Amino acid sequence: MFQKNNNSLNQLLATAFVLLCAQPEWLFSLGFQLSFVAVLSLILFYKWVYKWISPANKIAALLWSVVAASIAAVILSMLKIKLGLRINFIVMSYLILIKRVLDANAIKNPANVAGPFI
Repeated sequence: MFQKNNNSLNQLLATAFVLLCAQPEWLFSLGFQLSFVAVLSLILFYKWVYKWISPANKIAALLWSVVAASIAAVILSMLKIKLGLRINFIVMSYLILIKRVLDANAIKNPANVAGPFI
């Protein structure tokens, strides 16, 4: 019943699914996204990063495990931030363009924009 399950990726995705079923708006929350990307990065890259250095004693191995976990968590998080900022910039550019078109339309026809409130 309480067997150790090594399928961390399935557990992470199941957790995200359950949380998003409860709070769908969290999908657009940067904190939610970065948290899950950091954990995904740990799952995917920790063993690979830890193999970079083979410490001689236990204290150095413990310190290296902490540093390796930090490096592994940052790998995908930085990619997410970089891509996220680029995507946000593109979306904001289009929103600004749409706003300018709507504002230009409002100047030509103010009755169409305000409707019955004028």
